[in-house]
Amino acid sequence: MPHVLIYDQRNMPLSEDRKDNSDCSFATSSIQCLNHAVENVPERIFIYFHKNCLKIRTELLELCNALKSNRYTKRIPIIVILDEKNRPLIETLSNIGIEYVKFEEECTLQVDRFATCLQTSESDRIKHRLKELCPYLHYKQINASNEMPVCSAYYRILAIGSNRLKRYCENIKYVECNYYKNPKS
Repeated sequence: MPHVLIYDQRNMPLSEDRKDNSDCSFATSSIQCLNHAVENVPERIFIYFHKNCLKIRTELLELCNALKSNRYTKRIPIIVILDEKNRPLIETLSNIGIEYVKFEEECTLQVDRFATCLQTSESDRIKHRLKELCPYLHYKQINASNEMPVCSAYYRILAIGSNRLKRYCENIKYVECNYYKNPKS
């Protein structure tokens, strides 16, 4: 298996699966990740985004941008792991040049499925991920740490509950949604 770098700022204890994997290096800070990427040039970099703090998200976006702008690391594929299907965030990652997005529900760094997390497929490509999310799905910041999903097809004010979000907005079924079919602005 090729050498990979995994950045997860949670600084969690390593599972046995992670400890035994000598093909992986782990970073718990942005500086450590950038330094390792420049000095050791991994074949892939995984960056775990957590929704718990928007400030940390900004720092992680800066890290992604730095990695994609750096002449030593810009050709290394970066796979971002998200714990929510946030379309505006994925669009921002796409604009930076990130190649792949995986969702935590498919891949987690803290359980025995760790090895499957290191695999990527065509369905993980960022352009594919954007196609499966409703283009009207947006997030409105409600405080320093939280956002609320909103539908911009309905006057940009319709708050979306978790049932509708999962049923329509976060998968290709969004084309069946009445708000998508008849947007109001």
